[in-house]
Amino acid sequence: MRLQLNSELLNFSILRWHRNSEDLLGFVSKSNRIRKAAVTLNGSYSSTLLRDLTLISKYKLWVLRSRNGKVVDYTGNIKYYDTNTLELKELEKGSIQNKKNKLDFNFTRSAFQGISCIKNTVPVYSRFNKNDIIGSVGYCLDEKLFSADSGLDTLFKTLNSQPIEPLFTEPSLQGKIFRGLFNIKYPKLTHISEFVVISKAGHLIIPDTKGWLFSRIKTSSSSLKNAQSIGLKGLIDFGLGPDRRFIKIKIHGKEYYAYNSSINGIWESITLVDFNVFRKGFDFIIFQLTILQIFTMLIIGFCLNSQARQISKPIDLARLNIKKISNGIFDISIVHNRHDEIGELYNDINLTAGQLREFIKKITANAITKKQLDIATKIQQDFLVDDLPQSNFYELAAIFDPAYEIGADWYDVVSMNGKIYFIIADVCDKGIASALFMSVFRTLIRYTLLKYHSALKSTCDEILADVISSVNHYMAITHESSMMFATVFIASYSYKNNSLSYVCAGHELPIIIRSEGLEILKPTGPAIGLFPEAKFEVNQIKFYPGDIIFAYTDGLTDARSPTDTSWGVENLKDAINAETNNSCSAKELLTNIVSEATKHIDTAEQFDDLTILVLKAKDCQ
Repeated sequence: MRLQLNSELLNFSILRWHRNSEDLLGFVSKSNRIRKAAVTLNGSYSSTLLRDLTLISKYKLWVLRSRNGKVVDYTGNIKYYDTNTLELKELEKGSIQNKKNKLDFNFTRSAFQGISCIKNTVPVYSRFNKNDIIGSVGYCLDEKLFSADSGLDTLFKTLNSQPIEPLFTEPSLQGKIFRGLFNIKYPKLTHISEFVVISKAGHLIIPDTKGWLFSRIKTSSSSLKNAQSIGLKGLIDFGLGPDRRFIKIKIHGKEYYAYNSSINGIWESITLVDFNVFRKGFDFIIFQLTILQIFTMLIIGFCLNSQARQISKPIDLARLNIKKISNGIFDISIVHNRHDEIGELYNDINLTAGQLREFIKKITANAITKKQLDIATKIQQDFLVDDLPQSNFYELAAIFDPAYEIGADWYDVVSMNGKIYFIIADVCDKGIASALFMSVFRTLIRYTLLKYHSALKSTCDEILADVISSVNHYMAITHESSMMFATVFIASYSYKNNSLSYVCAGHELPIIIRSEGLEILKPTGPAIGLFPEAKFEVNQIKFYPGDIIFAYTDGLTDARSPTDTSWGVENLKDAINAETNNSCSAKELLTNIVSEATKHIDTAEQFDDLTILVLKAKDCQ
């Protein structure tokens, strides 16, 4: 991580220097003084500007050429360049180049008595025609001055002045204590032993002029071919290989750790650190950890020896309470004021015992609730008629299938004096509350029906009207605040008169099945329990042997498929037409219709309570 961080800092410094050099070169090429000097071949126009450049970028030699490459003006800092020995014929060999946004340079060696010069040149365009090249301006930088010009020398000095500690962090308190106890001084070894840059043009640049590698090649060519010939082939192959690798490499008998990375995808950099830096740093870490372990063992031994008795008693207390829990005794609580590990253990024991108490309480409560629910289900089943009345004049079939354990639908059948009364109803919503109201509705209707029938009313119509009106008035007045209501279909069949009287109070309209087709009954009033003074009509139709009445709750037509599609009245009619020919029994018809609805539901959950009541008139002859 240290090596990677150093590499990124050095790469960033090179990129920053490159952008600054490019920006400065672009600014100079657009100067009107430079343009005028290039056109007139008169260096007096550009001399002031070039001299100012030596103050801004003192390590570079600046050269202005005309369109044909002739040197118009040049300048350099006399401290770094002996311009008196400059050979103009070598400078005139330069050509107009444009390498903008490319991190690459040419190298020349003959312009300054055998030095390697990094050169960059850009065109100078006419002020009036941006496509007309009137000259070129560029600079040469002695390779030995590259580190100073780019600021790498300062960065080298900063990074190499740090001891073997994490960069940019303060020493830890532990580190300060160890240094004070044992008078430890960190060795100030060089972090960056070498830094090498390989250019796309095939040159090797070593910015650090004081490094060992620089001294090896300073008197020879900087080309990769020459570097390979002096034993740097392994280093060059590593630098040109895949980026971001970390290896151990040996160069001329010295061991290094090396890390390579790309600079803007054009240059490759290699950062090397002497193996001794890592070895001594690792030795110090081992020493520090050894001392830490010795102190830790001594402290732990002392604490264990001095507190053994104090610890044994609390542990015994914890053990006894844990044993109680294992024996099923959960009513325990350890009172303490400790804030150590033993206190945390006590808290865990108390928490476990409390959770187990709550769990047992919850299980017990659920068991009671389940038992009560089973009792409620049994009571509701008792409301339904177990054995439907059968006669030579009619046959009955019914089904009740609640969506939950208990439901809000019900049916009832009463046979009296040559007449049969049958009822099917549905309380709004589902669940326990609706089931409770169902029991009230059912009891009131049956009680009132028996009461009015025993009073020997003259007609069935009067009985049905009085029963529904009386129950509706009571429920609407007494239970108004509950906002509960029920839909009811109640009918009376007289097999002596072949007639059927009925009240359909907000209920699903029953279907009459005759040999000539289907007939849908009409509604005769609103649902029960909403309006105290509601009026209910009693309709009467003929009902001959072979006719069937199919009454149901909305749980049948609202049955949902896995795609949430309702079965609907039309599918019910189609199923009745497909299954009925007046010869099937009431039970056969019921079974076939339920089978078709079940196919529609498939794997979906039951949507609502399902109740069906079927009555078929028979020919007693």
